[in-house]
Amino acid sequence: MKSYTEIKNELKQERQSIRYFTRAFLETYAAALETNKRNAEQGIDDSYCDNGIWTRHAWDAVRKTDFYLKNSCAYCTFLQIVA
Repeated sequence: MKSYTEIKNELKQERQSIRYFTRAFLETYAAALETNKRNAEQGIDDSYCDNGIWTRHAWDAVRKTDFYLKNSCAYCTFLQIVA
């Protein structure tokens, strides 16, 4: 994954606001990725339906961040950058 600074710079080029994009958010996101990887390797299915959205418990902490909740447009751009 790209560094915090690289991602932040790309976000700044694409979005007017990158508010709530923090190192803590990126650490939370990276931890969720690692949990998903580990669960897949161990055959653990932590998926569930939350109001019609299929997700995984590994993403719960990400879905509670201010970046996800309060700046969803920039969050979507973030996903494009890290994909």
